[in-house]
Amino acid sequence: MLVDLSTLLSQCLQCTAADREIPEQRLSVIKENVYLFGMRTATLRDLEDDVQQTSKRRFTADAPALAQDQAERY
Repeated sequence: MLVDLSTLLSQCLQCTAADREIPEQRLSVIKENVYLFGMRTATLRDLEDDVQQTSKRRFTADAPALAQDQAERY
């Protein structure tokens, strides 16, 4: 699972010169519209929760004994 996640993240980080302008434009828009920053933060929290839940399900499916041991500890 970690290999798949690292592959996904590395593909997202590969960018061209034109792609570098997008974060600068995004930052400019967010500075001008504080409300959008709040929406972006909420969206990132939702993504974080989704990744966490997906990771838990995958971990449980891949290694049920370890998942059970982890659940008993906490």
